Amino acid sequence: MTYVKEVEEAYQDWVKKRQAEGKIEGKIEGKIELVNKMVRAKFGIDTLTQDLSDRLAKLSDRQLDEFTSKIFEWQDLSEMTAWLQDLSA
Repeated sequence: MTYVKEVEEAYQDWVKKRQAEGKIEGKIEGKIELVNKMVRAKFGIDTLTQDLSDRLAKLSDRQLDEFTSKIFEWQDLSEMTAWLQDLSA
């Protein structure tokens, strides 16, 4: 399965889950979960480090949206971590 298909599938699963629950609350948590899946799929990581997981969990709704677009531009993990560090600077 290609990376884009994996991400699309994860997103569709998330959307279906939210629709079935009839909840909008937890939107941020769902996006964080999706972003974690995207990072693992894109960079071939089984589990995220605690530091990386914490940084992703602190992103705002707007930053999470930006992240989901930017991840397609990054070629390796160091580019993503640099972006995350720039946010906290």
